[in-house]
Amino acid sequence: MLTHFSHNLTLYSHNQLYGVWRVVEADEQPQTTRVLRVRLQTADKAILLYSASDIEMLTPEQLLTHPFLQRVGPDVLDMRLTASDVKARLLSPKFRNRQFSGLFLDQAFLAGLGNYLRVEILWEVGLAAQHKASQLNDEHLEALSHALLDIPRLSYNTRGVVDENTHHGALFRFKVFHRAGKKCERCGGIIDRIMLSSRPFYWCPHCQQ
Repeated sequence: MLTHFSHNLTLYSHNQLYGVWRVVEADEQPQTTRVLRVRLQTADKAILLYSASDIEMLTPEQLLTHPFLQRVGPDVLDMRLTASDVKARLLSPKFRNRQFSGLFLDQAFLAGLGNYLRVEILWEVGLAAQHKASQLNDEHLEALSHALLDIPRLSYNTRGVVDENTHHGALFRFKVFHRAGKKCERCGGIIDRIMLSSRPFYWCPHCQQ
């Protein structure tokens, strides 16, 4: 995450697996065993970053040459990024022969994806994680290219927003993530949990082919 300040410095923070942000009241000091790394505060609220392992304050010149930012791909929340752009990246020589299980965790492909999005995107398009873009027909490529943008954007915009007319209330909810042993709502099969790319992966073996 990049947090820009008015004096031309930028706070670079990378949560890795364990970092977490919390929003609290300005005078609140949460009781936690986590290590506080950053506190940013206004008159009313404060945001706290715990346990992140990679934090730097960068000048404009350092921002342009930061090694991680040099290799990171386009952000899925950037509304200028289109499904056609994503399809082109999927089919590029750099990414076309990589299994989705690892590719969707690589920020060089698309920035902003993570494990739960990897799981939900592949369920949405009915694909197993071992596939590669080079193996897909155009129909699957189109569906996947749209899902790689639509699901992260829906999650960002609506998680925590409740609609009483929507099943379970939440506008965004997990279809397979953390639902091992439960029925798949699409086919009735049982959702399974395995490890892929050193991360837990949830899927429906019956309808994800």
